[in-house]
Amino acid sequence: MVASDAEIGVEVNGKEEAAKSSRKGLITLSVVGLLCVGGLAGGLAGGLANRGDDDDEEHVHMPLAGTWFSDYGSGSCYLTVTDELWYNVCSWGTTVKRIETYEPSFAVLQMPADDSWNPSKYLKTEFHSLPGGDWAYCDSIYGLDNASQALLAETSELYDAANATHGCGATGFPHSLLTPYALPIRGTWATNFGATLTISNGAWESVHESWGTSIYRIEAYGDNWVLMQNSADDTWNPSKYSKVEWHTSGSGFGYCISVYDGSDSVSALSADTSAIYDAANATNGCNGFSHTFTSPAQ
Repeated sequence: MVASDAEIGVEVNGKEEAAKSSRKGLITLSVVGLLCVGGLAGGLAGGLANRGDDDDEEHVHMPLAGTWFSDYGSGSCYLTVTDELWYNVCSWGTTVKRIETYEPSFAVLQMPADDSWNPSKYLKTEFHSLPGGDWAYCDSIYGLDNASQALLAETSELYDAANATHGCGATGFPHSLLTPYALPIRGTWATNFGATLTISNGAWESVHESWGTSIYRIEAYGDNWVLMQNSADDTWNPSKYSKVEWHTSGSGFGYCISVYDGSDSVSALSADTSAIYDAANATNGCNGFSHTFTSPAQ
């Protein structure tokens, strides 16, 4: 369901350039260099988080930056990857991992503190591009106490980019496949409250003759939700995070802003909104209010 085909698909920044150069501030080590510099491994943690400046011409984005769909057979995931966070919203739960550092073919990530299996532990995720714009990845090693261990881990026996079926982990799991995923509701829409919405993969703009214009930066999205940040000059909740939950309705969609004042993206995404949003209740299914409905703009 797309109101306008003019919107481009998922933008994945810098994949070709990332294969040629490293990001400013990344620490690249060889075994020889490590042996020559005493205590360097212990001091890595402080330098790993240096991601450079987006305005710096030398800055290289995370190769997997963008939004992806991954089908695991028994369940599916929608992943959004930025330079700093790796969002996993899956049929079995939501996990947001912090990206400590990255290179053209791997990233070091930290699990959230409330993770059920490896709270606050570090892992190494290795990835490679595939024909047609897809990527594949493998969490080659995990459960580590610090980022240095993940960065320096020898994983040649744990990750084989050429073996899609058994090239991940000591027990030979298949790679996880990532397919670019565009926001289904991108386009231009008219709402039943008289507003015009213009939605892309990266922004949500609402224009109303009486209420004015609001522009939100989209941080992440999936098949029925959008996570976005309010503008810094928003009258009520400047720079706060909102979560939009939506469902198909006729030729458009109905939606509810179930979270509007999240202090950060992770808390807004993870908030339990089961008592706030009810897709089946058009009259009172948005925290007691009605849903907002859209139709393609004329």
